[in-house]
Amino acid sequence: MSKVINFAKTKQILCEYHNRTSHLQLVRLLNNSRGFERVISPGTKYQFIAVPEAYLEVTDFSTITSLMDSPIYCHELAISENKLEPIAA
Repeated sequence: MSKVINFAKTKQILCEYHNRTSHLQLVRLLNNSRGFERVISPGTKYQFIAVPEAYLEVTDFSTITSLMDSPIYCHELAISENKLEPIAA
């Protein structure tokens, strides 16, 4: 059963995803009031705002196949607005 989140009362956090591969990646934000789908180039960092319970689905595109990684929860991608460093979970 899906968990229902009241986004109006949930704190949102600044997150950053870094594509550390040499391939294009398709990134989907799910379980958020404003989900998105973006193509991230190799070596690119992408910042976004989300609730901590939201998560990314990342699909890596190589020349032969595409692979979906395990979901990454946004609280793991949270960054400090002051130092732009990961926040300890």
